Amino acid sequence: MKGYIVVTGASTGIGYDTTRCLIANDYHVFGSVRNENDAAKLLNDFGDNVIPLVFDVTDEKAIKIAKEKVETILGKELLIALVNNAGIAVSGPLQFVDIKDVRHQLEVNVIGTLMVSQAFLPLLGAKQPVPTNPGKIINISSISGIFSTPFMGPYCMSKYAVESMSDIFRRELSLYGIDVVVIEPGPIATPIWDKAKSDTSQTSFVNTIYEPILNSRNEIINQNEKNALPVSSVSELILRSIEKKKPATRTIITKKTWLIKIIKALPDRWVDNLITKNIRKGKLAGR
Repeated sequence: MKGYIVVTGASTGIGYDTTRCLIANDYHVFGSVRNENDAAKLLNDFGDNVIPLVFDVTDEKAIKIAKEKVETILGKELLIALVNNAGIAVSGPLQFVDIKDVRHQLEVNVIGTLMVSQAFLPLLGAKQPVPTNPGKIINISSISGIFSTPFMGPYCMSKYAVESMSDIFRRELSLYGIDVVVIEPGPIATPIWDKAKSDTSQTSFVNTIYEPILNSRNEIINQNEKNALPVSSVSELILRSIEKKKPATRTIITKKTWLIKIIKALPDRWVDNLITKNIRKGKLAGR
């Protein structure tokens, strides 16, 4: 066995497939899930190669208990990596989105990522005397963390914060030799699309100027699904980022990486006009 890695949000999607990929490559995974049913599923699927950690990333006490469990199992060994994957996506026009939903979005994606990182950093080597074999942090961001999409405001805000947090951590933790890497997926084939279609919280659109967007919402989601990469493309990138000595600090992974880079280089007003035209045509798409 090559060593131990913590993966948050391991019950489905990117977290689940990352767990599968790491185990297939001879790592032992601590996989965080939010309930005992998901813990049982991980054990059923991966057996002794996975140790479920039952906690919500917003629960500081539960995170501490999970950290202590990991520490006991590790003994004097350090974690190879922490993969901060757990997260949610809140959508809706910022003018009408419920502030409680925005707070929850930031609490999960930003504060949760920070609390988990703080808890496990000593087990990655952030302690004195400084160990010779520190681990890495892999933060799962999104192209929404570098390009703001209308009606995905709360999610974009949270991922922009993760981008900034990652840069700050990378520079501060360089004193320990701990590297911090950001993965920025575009549309990925996971259950998130089925959840989005069944989401009934989009009443913030109704009887507003944005209601036509709600009416074409499933069409937009279907278009994103068609452009989605297989989830294994992300988990394999995570594996390479862990095993490479000096991986890229951030990597966009989507079918249209070139398009994102071009749009980012254009003047803001040009991009604003293009997006507004697409909104009026009901053709806006993004992650």
